[in-house]
Amino acid sequence: MNLSKLLQGLFRDPPALFAIEVGRSFVAGVRRDPKTFEAVARAYCTLDSNVVEPSSRKPNVNQPEILAQAIHKIWTELGPARSPDAALILPDTSSRLTVLDFDYLPNDEKQRLQLIRLRLKKAVPFDVQNARIAYQAWKIDSGFAVLVATTPAEIIEQYEQALKSTGLQPGYVSLSAVVALNLLPDSEMNLFAKLSEDCLTMIACDVQAVRMVRSVELTPNARKNIVDSPDLLFDEITEDLYPTLVFIADNFQRPVKKLILGGFDSLIERALNRFPSEFNCEVEPLKDIIGVVGERDVGIQGVLNQN
Repeated sequence: MNLSKLLQGLFRDPPALFAIEVGRSFVAGVRRDPKTFEAVARAYCTLDSNVVEPSSRKPNVNQPEILAQAIHKIWTELGPARSPDAALILPDTSSRLTVLDFDYLPNDEKQRLQLIRLRLKKAVPFDVQNARIAYQAWKIDSGFAVLVATTPAEIIEQYEQALKSTGLQPGYVSLSAVVALNLLPDSEMNLFAKLSEDCLTMIACDVQAVRMVRSVELTPNARKNIVDSPDLLFDEITEDLYPTLVFIADNFQRPVKKLILGGFDSLIERALNRFPSEFNCEVEPLKDIIGVVGERDVGIQGVLNQN
């Protein structure tokens, strides 16, 4: 699915060379060649717990100096480029993602935003008037499907400031799961399930549009305890995925053809062995032209595949 212009109500055109992704436990970066735009350098840095706590309901960056140091370390390892512009990829739970259905959308941009804000007042737990809103609308048989990202402005500013303090300039801001949609194949109905440290984000899309978004918080430390009790995490994921698959089949009259897993990393083999029989659909890891995409590269590879 080519979503290179997705959510451009909030974002400007992506920068040419740098991309920085921030997660709860890591910062990842890539530098692209100015001529070919292929990745020529990559760097990763782990973050201690409590440095970043992704949420759409409260400030995210608890230790801005530590985050800035990590980003500076990444930038130093990536090497110089002719421009300091950088794509900034935020954790999924730093924003509230939702899909709104409309029978009609006005052509006027201001009227559209007013209508979307009105609908969001009952859908998000914060003041939408002071939030940054980005959306992408698709025409579907019953009207319009609109994917909306709603983020308190102060949360985005926290991450942007961390980049600016190192000398980088965030010219494009997106969410990890959203830009990863650029890696999905076109088919009748896909469900993208992205596992992060603290949540499972599920996005259903067909050849027409993004049709549904659901994000659920994981039991605290569920992923950290995977070595001692692997079945507990998979049971929890199954309890979230199964009703989502049923909802999609019931509401869109099209069952999920393919379940695509992102961020599972060392868990992927267990998932590939377990999920096909449980969900009665094809299951595969998120891939790009190189191969399986790792957890720390999900958003970055999505950005790299925009052009």
